[in-house]
Amino acid sequence: RCVWAAGAASRHHLWPMRCLARSLCLRRLLAKRGIEGVLRIGVAREDGRLLAHAWVEWEGKPLGEREESIARFEPLLGAEEADRAVSLLSS
Repeated sequence: RCVWAAGAASRHHLWPMRCLARSLCLRRLLAKRGIEGVLRIGVAREDGRLLAHAWVEWEGKPLGEREESIARFEPLLGAEEADRAVSLLSS
């Protein structure tokens, strides 16, 4: 239901909501229900251009997105993941 609500909000909002705003909305709706979604931001190169996309994952699966549609994006590390990587590299 949260995925549907975020999608409906993005379609009927006064200003167009792109993937980041939609993902932040979805993450907030999930958090209100005690579900900890993970915001992912990924990047890809296509025809010499840098593309970016945001989505929410829960238990390692994208919500409201087909896995094939986000497969071309390489997720950036989240803050906790980056801290973990730094601590592993420095030890």
